[in-house]
Amino acid sequence: MLVALLVPSGCAAQGPHTRSSPPGADRLVVLPVYTDGPLSGFPVSQRNALTAAHSFTRWRWGAVVQGLPMTALLPKDVKLPPLERDWVVLCATRDRFKPNTIDPHVHLRAGDRVIVGGFRRPDRSIDPEVHAAAEPEIVEGHVLHDAPPSDEPAVVRLDVPPGEYYGFSGGPAAIVDSDAAVRVWGIAVGEEQIRGFWPPWRRRTILYVARLCPREVKRIQGMMKLNPLEATRYETRARGQAERVEPEEAWSR
Repeated sequence: MLVALLVPSGCAAQGPHTRSSPPGADRLVVLPVYTDGPLSGFPVSQRNALTAAHSFTRWRWGAVVQGLPMTALLPKDVKLPPLERDWVVLCATRDRFKPNTIDPHVHLRAGDRVIVGGFRRPDRSIDPEVHAAAEPEIVEGHVLHDAPPSDEPAVVRLDVPPGEYYGFSGGPAAIVDSDAAVRVWGIAVGEEQIRGFWPPWRRRTILYVARLCPREVKRIQGMMKLNPLEATRYETRARGQAERVEPEEAWSR
């Protein structure tokens, strides 16, 4: 669910990467997520993922990711979160993912090129099984303002190709280093459509990305654990497994 004119949206796929895909598109990991509609997500460990929290204001029964259920770590009183904190941790019962590096220390400058991944669903409806098998779309955007590293949550505005981005909410925003390494620094949370006066058909699309600052990353790391249901279903699990957190190598310091 993305936000058109700051209104929450959903997610799905446009098709496999094409020759016009930006550099790094084939290495950015994007997950198809389904709650009460399609949206996007990305892994933050081998068994945890992140997606947009605003999709859970009317839906509290977890999420389906790549066709399999995951538990959402939600507060008892779910309210529409501010854009800069619009994320929720999803938990699986086993290792499933190979995450990109999560780097809260990326220094973004106006004009920097970034990539964002998600599943575009302008019609806002899709069969969950079709969504689970879809390929993500990766778009290139440019940062509209300086965004130096900070310990405070913030929203970064990106200039992206014009269009509807319903479905991109929860998708990862990343930079691609000179050595082709992909580093995720934020999560897509909204969009704004700006139409010109002349010609009237010309428009500009601004994508809003919640930056994963060091403080937010620590919160996410503290929540990463096994699906709580596993404690009652699998009594033979190894001692201490329920407190397991992914190796720190996946996180850029």
